[in-house]
Amino acid sequence: MFQTYPESSYQIEDHVTLKNYILGGKGIITMKSPTGKQKTYAFNKPRNEDKFDEGTIFVYRKTDTNTWLYVGMITPYFKFRLTRASTWDTDNENVNGVRYLLKVANGEIKSKMEIYHCGVCAVCGRRLTNWKSILRGVGPKCRKKLR
Repeated sequence: MFQTYPESSYQIEDHVTLKNYILGGKGIITMKSPTGKQKTYAFNKPRNEDKFDEGTIFVYRKTDTNTWLYVGMITPYFKFRLTRASTWDTDNENVNGVRYLLKVANGEIKSKMEIYHCGVCAVCGRRLTNWKSILRGVGPKCRKKLR
């Protein structure tokens, strides 16, 4: 469903870059705790964007068996909510992981975890190969579109 490229991953250290990466609508992020535990989330704009409010982004979680399961959605106001199709309940650690990530992206808290993009362009989802694109989390063609 989603492809990651660990050799092109890069640590995101400020909340503005993190928020912009998520809002790109095709990014994949891994959070790594000080104990070494990792969680990987994919962010995907809806295919039929006209059926959803502008700014809606679906969130998926990569499980230990390398399958992707739907977690919920980010609303246009950058808030997370569960839907009928959500895999987990409100108190699950996977759901709490998304909420934590959004708080970090909003600058509400400073992350105790390392946060990396997984080597894909935040806008189109393609593999990042050039070092400037890896640093930014956005490929050169998509960066031009964003301007």
